[in-house]
Amino acid sequence: MIPKAHKAQLKQMGLPSDTDTIRRARMFMMESGTTSGEFAEMARVNPNSLRVFLSGSYDAHKPCDTNTLVMRASIKEAIDLHEAKNRGRRDNTHYTTAEFEELRASMIDALEDGSAIAIEGGVGIGKSWALQKVTDEINQRKLGRAIYVYCLRGITPQSFLISCCIQAKIPSRGTILQLLQKLSYFFEEEHPLLVLDEAQNLPDVTLETLRSLFDLRGYGIVLAASYDLLSHLREYKMQMWSSRIGRTHLLAGATKEEAARMLVGELGPMDKRDIDDTLADVTLEAIREGVKYKYIALRNLFWAIKAARKAVAAAEQREEAIA
Repeated sequence: MIPKAHKAQLKQMGLPSDTDTIRRARMFMMESGTTSGEFAEMARVNPNSLRVFLSGSYDAHKPCDTNTLVMRASIKEAIDLHEAKNRGRRDNTHYTTAEFEELRASMIDALEDGSAIAIEGGVGIGKSWALQKVTDEINQRKLGRAIYVYCLRGITPQSFLISCCIQAKIPSRGTILQLLQKLSYFFEEEHPLLVLDEAQNLPDVTLETLRSLFDLRGYGIVLAASYDLLSHLREYKMQMWSSRIGRTHLLAGATKEEAARMLVGELGPMDKRDIDDTLADVTLEAIREGVKYKYIALRNLFWAIKAARKAVAAAEQREEAIA
């Protein structure tokens, strides 16, 4: 039995209803791949009690004076905690670049026009972060509905569509035709944009399934890859896809001036030689269609910034210890 004082406190929290809490818990478990047992451990509730609650039969198994307040509060606390952690991954300072602004404009055009664009850029160039940033902006500003999906190597058409449904927060069970219908039905009134990261991993049969979303459902499509995507789309057997690509971006990465601004913005004023040395350390070489090119890897740049902060903190601690 819940103590009266604790029950009053829980009531003042304005907890969501049983129905809303069940819906949110099921969606969280679907998106995270968490089993009911794992989720019960996260929420610190009895696994059997959780299963009964999610079935909508909790009141039939518990006395009325225990009700669902503790269960709803525990579920809300667990999900809020993990969603806050995930949001924090993208809440870092945003340093825009000319290339990012071009990419953003193309993605919004693809959303509004229902067109397809292709993007290719080296590993660590900042592609994934930019895709997720624009996806978040589209959804937060309600410009349409953007769905970001990371493509696993060799993913089958059905598994691919299941991933799309999960990321779109809609039911994800059924045949390929049923999943396609869901991705059409639930976004009938919205501009949908499907943002596919590491699209070089998609087999041809999955690309053909994706094309049906583009042709029949009016989705805007962003195909983003680290390598080999554009050359593959130009192959004769892929003409049905290449004819649908309205715009192509070959990412060159941040300029030295843009990267230097990021360094100074994060670490404060720096000697030019230190800036040049850091940028040289984070410059990588890749091959695009047989031609070598160099680019600044923003992932490595921010790793270098993190290492520099640790070094400064360690030096300060040594000085304090000596003093």
